[in-house]
Amino acid sequence: MILNSLISSLLEINLYLISLSILWFLVRNKISFYHQRLLLLAIPVISVLIWYTKSILTQSGMVYAVIPLEGFTVQPTVGEPANNPFVFSFVQLYLIGVGLFLFVFVTKIIRVLLFFKDANKNGSIKLNNSSNEDSFSFFNFIHLRADLNEEERNVVLEHELIHYKKRHSLDLMIYEIYHSLFWFNPLIILLKKELVNIHEFEVDQEMYATHKTDYMRHLLSYAFGSIDSHYLLTSPFYNKLTLKKRIKTMKNSNRSNSILLLLALPIMAVAFTVTSCESKQEIKTKGEQQVEDYKDMKNAREESGVVMDISKLTKQTEFKGGEAKMYAYLGENIKYPEYAKKAGIEGRVYISFIVNENGEITESKVLRPVNEVLDAEALRVINQMPNWTPAEKDGKTVAVQFTLPIMFKLQ
Repeated sequence: MILNSLISSLLEINLYLISLSILWFLVRNKISFYHQRLLLLAIPVISVLIWYTKSILTQSGMVYAVIPLEGFTVQPTVGEPANNPFVFSFVQLYLIGVGLFLFVFVTKIIRVLLFFKDANKNGSIKLNNSSNEDSFSFFNFIHLRADLNEEERNVVLEHELIHYKKRHSLDLMIYEIYHSLFWFNPLIILLKKELVNIHEFEVDQEMYATHKTDYMRHLLSYAFGSIDSHYLLTSPFYNKLTLKKRIKTMKNSNRSNSILLLLALPIMAVAFTVTSCESKQEIKTKGEQQVEDYKDMKNAREESGVVMDISKLTKQTEFKGGEAKMYAYLGENIKYPEYAKKAGIEGRVYISFIVNENGEITESKVLRPVNEVLDAEALRVINQMPNWTPAEKDGKTVAVQFTLPIMFKLQ
């Protein structure tokens, strides 16, 4: 069954995201903080690319052993009322969640910018001081705690300037967008915390290379007078939860950068794509098998009087009134199932049917299903279709088999 709904796609993307995150945790200690950061930012993007590539590849190689009609697209009627306006579909719930998280994200940005509205400009940097907030930075906005002496002030300022030069605030903005899109996945929160830690480790590494143990002593002494910052989406100078780990990391800062480890996520992404899709050879084999099935079915049908080769017909079968009337019939009678609308389910259903010697619709069946409710609706309308004008061969009416793709698409 092929599920083209938004929810099924999101679930698939998040499965890839979880798998790639596990791999990242396995290789992170073997690569530099900079490359940890790049891979961490790439995980959601790679997950979407795997899903997209797979969806493109799996659509190829289909062979249908029937005489095709042009497809028909079904969309919900504009303004069509729902049965229960208080029942939200999963798609609506997801979009509401995205909207709320984006609203909180924008609110965080506005709150930080308002905090710096009276900041003093120093070149490209805007500085602010407050006794109520701990030191932090947001792009080129830097806040320094008011009670720092000159030496402490210089160290903290240098620390925050490295955050600014490395564009760590941009990373946080990107992950806030990821969090808004994948708000239902708690793993995103963990990855965001890991990104914040990597930022601190990356800055500490540079500071330690310059100041050695003096920087460690300063970090410890600073901790005793630290004040919690209430501003999110920023890079705080001090985080008591990571202090011990930061000092330990500075002591053991040697990290290798194996090319194989660095390419671990892209390699796994390619492996996911290859294993989840059919290779070209497999597609070819599948097509050849369907051709063989077609020949067998063709022989069986012709023995029973069903014509599979329309070139042998002296008169073609058709819906009474022509194709325009047939599509008008479909448009008037097919209804987009309410359940499928609420669940965000859409896709193309392929229906096979036979127009027999009397023009009647017989042996209708679903060749390629999408969802039970969509399949049932497509089959219902085909079964209720009025008689066609039968085909003729050598002056006798004969049966002909057709396939009709019906596309259910949400607006």
